[in-house]
Amino acid sequence: MVDRMPDVNSLFAGRTVFLTGGSGFVGKVVIEKFLTAVPDIKRLYVLVRAAKGKTADERWADINSGVMFNRVRTECPETLSKVVPVEGDISMDDMGLNEEDLKRVLEETSVVLHCAATVRFNDTLRNAIELNVKGVSRMIGMCKRMPNLDVSYFEIETFHEIW
Repeated sequence: MVDRMPDVNSLFAGRTVFLTGGSGFVGKVVIEKFLTAVPDIKRLYVLVRAAKGKTADERWADINSGVMFNRVRTECPETLSKVVPVEGDISMDDMGLNEEDLKRVLEETSVVLHCAATVRFNDTLRNAIELNVKGVSRMIGMCKRMPNLDVSYFEIETFHEIW
């Protein structure tokens, strides 16, 4: 029996995390919590899809300048440097990562949080399967090639209210 649960910082201190879905609501919350609650995290790779003519770095700059990260910018701005946006897409093999990023992510990651998915209720079945089923399968395939992986978590949260 466990006498005391370890605190979050001690669980993730010194670890490298790979997060998908970082531009979505759940992903942004996860990033913010890691940066505020785990100041000793080694690195947080965030998979970001290039979109609307913007690179992953430009999209990450837009994301972390939002109100969600006010606390991070105020209380622990140094933790933002631990976030490494990597350009990719869950609909592609190896998450669409370039060779250099793929090598770093595979070698360094010890924790995977897969939060990427489509939550559009009017999406085609084909696209929903591609992202929500095959995307998970592709992520599991990557996890199997991560020699330092200790923890993986797959999440699809859908909030829907009928008016």
